[in-house]
Amino acid sequence: MEDQEQSLADAVAALERGEVIALPTETVYGLAVDASSVDGLERLFTLKGRPASVALPLAVAKTAWVSRWARVADPRLELLTRSWWPGPLTVVLPALDSVSRILTGGRSTLAVRVPDHELARQVIERFGRAVALTSANVHGGKEARCAEDVSRVFGSQVSAVVDGGDSPLGQPSTIVSLVGEGPPEVLRRGAISEAQLLEALSRI
Repeated sequence: MEDQEQSLADAVAALERGEVIALPTETVYGLAVDASSVDGLERLFTLKGRPASVALPLAVAKTAWVSRWARVADPRLELLTRSWWPGPLTVVLPALDSVSRILTGGRSTLAVRVPDHELARQVIERFGRAVALTSANVHGGKEARCAEDVSRVFGSQVSAVVDGGDSPLGQPSTIVSLVGEGPPEVLRRGAISEAQLLEALSRI
């Protein structure tokens, strides 16, 4: 427990310095950085080799934090988050004007979720701010399922790696867009099926 506590403290300290860390989630391991740090975001884009036009997802410790970053008036959001947050569901929402377009890839939308992994949420909550959290791999490469995978690919380029064992699901989150007046759109199939989403939304 002492080693784990030190690992969490090291991860939070690295985030506060604007550095990139790795966190376990229920889907795959992710690379995280302070979502408010322009230098940190650029560092993460460079590390992954990710095109600047590809937005970075946001991870928060609690649903209540989302309103600091996105417009949350859509009643479908509450329904989905009540069912699957924390969990492997990423929701695309209209971003607030104050959100950096570096984070959103130049768009006016933002993808956000609450990961269902206690260690990830502990780090984010102790940090006290949202993080940009994207799969721990070189852009287009195979996702990391464990801490060893992260270290093998990135080595010392990642300032801290929180080891939470193997990611249980091993597949990315489902991404659903709630932007616009039309029906929700599944942008990426993942751990939650389209049928499950549609069944939940039918309750409105």
